[in-house]
Amino acid sequence: MAADTRSTQARTALHWQRFSVPYEYPVVFTEGVFDPDNPALREVLCRLEPAKRHRVVVFYDDGLNAGRVQFAEAIVQYAQRHSDAIELACAPVAVPGGEKIKSDLHFVESVQQTLFDLHLDRHSFVIAVGGGAVLDAIGLVAATTHRGVRHIRIPTTVLAQNDSGVGVKNGVNLHSVKNFVGTFAPPFAVLNDMQFIVTLPERDKIAGMAEAFNLPVVSHLIPEIHVHLVAAIPNGLTVEYMPWTLRLFEETPAIEGGQLVVPKKPGLGLAFDQAALKRFQVG
Repeated sequence: MAADTRSTQARTALHWQRFSVPYEYPVVFTEGVFDPDNPALREVLCRLEPAKRHRVVVFYDDGLNAGRVQFAEAIVQYAQRHSDAIELACAPVAVPGGEKIKSDLHFVESVQQTLFDLHLDRHSFVIAVGGGAVLDAIGLVAATTHRGVRHIRIPTTVLAQNDSGVGVKNGVNLHSVKNFVGTFAPPFAVLNDMQFIVTLPERDKIAGMAEAFNLPVVSHLIPEIHVHLVAAIPNGLTVEYMPWTLRLFEETPAIEGGQLVVPKKPGLGLAFDQAALKRFQVG
């Protein structure tokens, strides 16, 4: 019998699968988002299903209670006025603001438990009202519950209204790593309410605008100093400072004779002028 000379090598076929998912969501600029006469929130809730009564859960930064009389009650009154379109699944829930909510998974698990207990489905809405940390944490919960519950962001700080509020990222910290757990998930809508901004302390407004425009001094006092190697110029160096950065330091690195000269002090030779820091209220 003749031997079988056919190859015993397994046959392999490679097929590529491709897909794309376009996203779009409205970013609404308004004032008094929870004023019962303001239709903005109702309109974004109903934009895909205008005849439906939508189940909604609202989580808000507990710091919003300070200086605002019955903030949660204002949300309830709004839902009551628009009860043909909005059903609050429970009373608005206060959550910790700032990095606290991002630094302990207990808060994320607690919010997930709330959604589970309320039997929210993928066509319900989770609304987050607060600064960037609250939006990040609640956004993560919304993105991972049922693989994505409709999420509406109402940012209340300067930076949140132009960064985390309108972006597509969310996440919380874990293992001492910032945003170790997170996803990319576009919101269903964003509502920027100017009234939240005008009621902020003056210093918070300035700090938010400074970070939003990437000005030189951030929370840990690291200056925005870019040292570029210019490939077209042999040994070329460029040191760029934002216009008012120089006013914060006693001495700064400089270019002398084509060399980067650094003052003999720690941290790129930067020594902060303490009087300037106090004058600008940095930190």
